[in-house]
Amino acid sequence: MPRTTGGVTPSVVAGALALVLGIGVVLYLAAAALAGPVKLTIPRASERAGIFARSTCKRDVSCVGSGVLNCNRKGNLVVHCRIFDERHTDAQGNYRCNREIRMVMDPKTRRAPVNGLGRWHCPSAAPPS
Repeated sequence: MPRTTGGVTPSVVAGALALVLGIGVVLYLAAAALAGPVKLTIPRASERAGIFARSTCKRDVSCVGSGVLNCNRKGNLVVHCRIFDERHTDAQGNYRCNREIRMVMDPKTRRAPVNGLGRWHCPSAAPPS
């Protein structure tokens, strides 16, 4: 008959270890299912684009206002937004320029920097009358 101390046998230890590992795997899978896929949301991209538009406007003495026209999803991590600057010059009066910007979220850090800039489109303003 094998000798045991306190009723702890190798099979009891192995069973307890298997139970702990099994519970850990179940908890990990449940947490992964609840987290879902990483996605850059349109509201977050729009907010970030608005901040970028304001900072662009601050650097231009002719800029009198700025904002976001729209944002479109290109993938779970990629959103393109169209921003605008309202401008006023003595020669051209008031007019609005817009450009497309791209944001790609880093899935590890969850940061979404502006990492693509389109060209400015400025309709030719009517000369002052």
